[in-house]
Amino acid sequence: MKNKLISFFMLALFFQAILLAQGTSKDTGNIRGFVKDNEGNPLPGVTITVSGPAIMGTRSTVTNEEGAFRVPLLPVGIYSITAELQGFQKVKRENIEVTLGGTVTVTIEMMPAKVEEEITVTAASPVVDVKTSAIANVYKSDLLLNLPIGRALGNVVTLAPGVVSSSQVRGGTAANTIYQVDGLYANDPDNAQLGVNVDFNIMEEVNVMTGGMPAEVGISSGAFVNVVTKSGGNKFSGLIDFIYTDDNMSKPVIPEDHLRALGLGRPTVALYNYSTSFSLGGPIIKDRLWFFANGRYGRSETPSGFVKWTAPTGVTYDEFNRKSWNWGGFFKLTFQPRQNLRLVLNGNARESYLNTRASGLFMPADCHYHDDPWGNYNGFGALTWIIDPNTYLEFRGGYLTVDAWLTLVRDELNDIPSYYDAYTGYYFGSGYRPNDWVGRPSTQASLHFTRFQDNFLGGDHEFKAGLELVTGAGNWASWKRNPIRITYYNGSPYYWRGLYGLTGPHPTYGDGQILLYVIGQKRENSVAKAANIRYSGYLQDSWTIKHRLTINLGLRYDYEEGWIPDIYKERSGGISYSVGEATLKVLYGMNPYDEFRQEGVDDFIKWSLFTPRIGITYDLFGNGKTALKLQVGRFSSWLYSSFFMSYNPIRLSSYTFNWWDLNGNGKPDEAGIDKYVVVTTRSPLVMLRDYWSRLVDKNLKATYDDQITIGIDHELFPNFRVGLSYQYKHKKNIVDDALYDFNTGQFWYMPDSPYWVPFTTTVPAIDNFPAAQVTLYYPTKNAPEMLMLLTNIPEAYRKYWGFDFTFEKRFSHGWHLGGSVTYSKTWGNHPGDYGNIFGYAGTANTANWVVNAEGRLGDDRPLVIKLYGTFNLPYGFVASFYYNHYSGTPWQRTCTIYVPSAWAAANNVDTVRGSSYTVNVEPQGSRRYYTYQNCDARLDKRFNIGRFGYFSVIFEVYNLFGTHYVNVTQNPGGTWRPVDNNTTVGTYTPSANYKRVTSISNLSRTFQISLRYGF
Repeated sequence: MKNKLISFFMLALFFQAILLAQGTSKDTGNIRGFVKDNEGNPLPGVTITVSGPAIMGTRSTVTNEEGAFRVPLLPVGIYSITAELQGFQKVKRENIEVTLGGTVTVTIEMMPAKVEEEITVTAASPVVDVKTSAIANVYKSDLLLNLPIGRALGNVVTLAPGVVSSSQVRGGTAANTIYQVDGLYANDPDNAQLGVNVDFNIMEEVNVMTGGMPAEVGISSGAFVNVVTKSGGNKFSGLIDFIYTDDNMSKPVIPEDHLRALGLGRPTVALYNYSTSFSLGGPIIKDRLWFFANGRYGRSETPSGFVKWTAPTGVTYDEFNRKSWNWGGFFKLTFQPRQNLRLVLNGNARESYLNTRASGLFMPADCHYHDDPWGNYNGFGALTWIIDPNTYLEFRGGYLTVDAWLTLVRDELNDIPSYYDAYTGYYFGSGYRPNDWVGRPSTQASLHFTRFQDNFLGGDHEFKAGLELVTGAGNWASWKRNPIRITYYNGSPYYWRGLYGLTGPHPTYGDGQILLYVIGQKRENSVAKAANIRYSGYLQDSWTIKHRLTINLGLRYDYEEGWIPDIYKERSGGISYSVGEATLKVLYGMNPYDEFRQEGVDDFIKWSLFTPRIGITYDLFGNGKTALKLQVGRFSSWLYSSFFMSYNPIRLSSYTFNWWDLNGNGKPDEAGIDKYVVVTTRSPLVMLRDYWSRLVDKNLKATYDDQITIGIDHELFPNFRVGLSYQYKHKKNIVDDALYDFNTGQFWYMPDSPYWVPFTTTVPAIDNFPAAQVTLYYPTKNAPEMLMLLTNIPEAYRKYWGFDFTFEKRFSHGWHLGGSVTYSKTWGNHPGDYGNIFGYAGTANTANWVVNAEGRLGDDRPLVIKLYGTFNLPYGFVASFYYNHYSGTPWQRTCTIYVPSAWAAANNVDTVRGSSYTVNVEPQGSRRYYTYQNCDARLDKRFNIGRFGYFSVIFEVYNLFGTHYVNVTQNPGGTWRPVDNNTTVGTYTPSANYKRVTSISNLSRTFQISLRYGF
């Protein structure tokens, strides 16, 4: 069925290419302009020729009867425009900067010719886009290479106004930032994060859109990050750089005796960390075929913090260092067989290796898996056909995958139990997790069309349309031949004996406790799978009236569907099968450790949504220097596979058992030799298809944001732009799992349900925290089974508003300066951090989710300030810096409240399922941690070596001023055990970590040196 749908959609793409003449390209920009004579009259018939190093040959057009012209589909770069008309002097306009997705508007004045001559105009390129309604910031490669911001794409995103991190963008969730690289959707199809590795030295330009996105941009309600890579050119160019730091170049900003007084050790820094990159680009055939290639390699070694230790099993574990290394490669071909036809192909790969993920005092190297390797691979192709000067078509296809092998550091560890000592905190044996493998492929195809239509319905139009097909999958295997974890207590394998100080088994719990993973023994026989597909289409019109008012109209449609493929798990190894037969099979008639095979479920989850958008941009003074902008639109969220992967019954899970060592040999044996009682209350029947296939609401609707964006951009003087904007967002139709009675078809997660009993108490005061009255809710004994249904929760919401002041002085006259000030508010009752974007955030899991739940959310930062700049200094030195300031993270006092047993009995409360709940004692986000600020700096000394290029020595310092922040557990938390309802009498015990110093942020000042050669 899925293959038929994909085939039908591909046919639709083909017929649309024939029937339509509309579309766009997201990796280029446009030049739009007007030609007038010296008296201000429009000049038709002027030949306009555009040239520059970023295009093959030249591009030409002719002005219309209004003297207007456009040159679309220009790769980002610097261009010259030549205007020629018989009887007029030839005019050449230089240094026109085309940015990613932008439209540059220029005006050319031509003088009557008395003699044949050429006039060269050297005016600065415009800095205000008077057509787009979007809030966008463009960062060019020369700026990125000069700023001390780290060398990851996420660091570039944080330059944008109001952005706290790439996963915290203007009130959006960690799943709301969408990436494209050369037109390829670059998000991991499983978890919505960046799934492509993009080296700094391959990026030509990055466009970060945080509001007002047009309809061609889909499934993005936070930020749309568009990256275009380098393409080579008609001249050969290259770059080699080497970056290095080590432990001698990173020093604590606090004396070590002070750290010891706080109970902290010296920070762990890399013994060495280096990376190198090589890039080369140029022509294979001038003006026809270009190439660009990049290779990179890095290696680091860091102390783990582990100290030599001998485990209770007699095995001695030595100290170790964490060693990592990586390599990557990128290759791109740009082929232009004809002036109106261009083909782009590229491939990108990166593999990273890590000898172990173990770290810290309590985990030996054997006790975690290693990366062997973690791989990111992608390929992309785009064919662009300029049908005529006003019509073009583009076809794109691409593939990306994440392929990660996270296996135990030695194969023999697959047969050794993992151990954890609950008293000392040490792991030993084979450790923390079994083997894991993840495979996350995505295939993409799309058609995009554009038609420029002038003098139609009172204005000029840029019609656009497109269709997109994106498939994705999440494949996750967990396996181990011996899937047992044994819990020790202070060196003894008998956990319960040690905990209670017994010499024999506990009368109820037995001798010890074990955990058995429900996994296969080989990777190929234990793969949990989820897959999804998205069909999208959009229509858009950019309608310009009188060359000043532009109305941007758009409508987008997205249909998304996810399914669970067929399921197979082989019989689990070790003692797991026999323990399951003796316990779970007896209780439930099913043994989850046996071989497991089920038919998958098509249409497991699906939704669709129309998202209209309307924007207005007005050239206030008609000179292209001031743009008023307004956009109102709806933006959908997307369906990634891990959103429903957790419903696959063979996704990693486990059961816990109490253990009686009947033969006294100190180790768990097969059931019958030893005795086992299951502790975990989760029924294995939830793994049956008839159960899990019903856990998603069949009327599920897509989550979306309604957004309003208002702004003004103004060119204050040449090369300097200032802006002021306001944005409002409201996220609705939030999807999460909620308490649901499958017998009656009713939800019961709100306090007004008859299955909840209200309980009012006053949590005592402590230090500067006043006493606080709280009403929370406990379940009744006749409440339904606590089962969840994935559904839209109408009471859940997230909101954001923010004001931005931005400015940027484009690099000229030897300096560049940019920055922003954002004042905002993010509030609601639903979290949006990475751990809460998978449909089980706990929002509606009990009635207590509403207790003091509304307020400032965890990603709220009322004040965000950013400032960055680059300055040419005497003697060939270049200095740059990056400063950022964030308001502190919001928090609130919480407490775990136990219901009094007598009151519970009198009020029919089920203390087995709900004897205590942790709730907010005060409204969400009532308090705030420290304000954070940091400044990094860079000094570059360049040596020009004539026709051989240049050589640079670069020094960078991170945490220039040594600002650091002590992290103290400020929330008293703890437990409150009142004696009755509506009383202040009881026992309050604050958290053991209350007032404890847990760490220090920005503890080190790090220096880094780089060597760079370019030509």
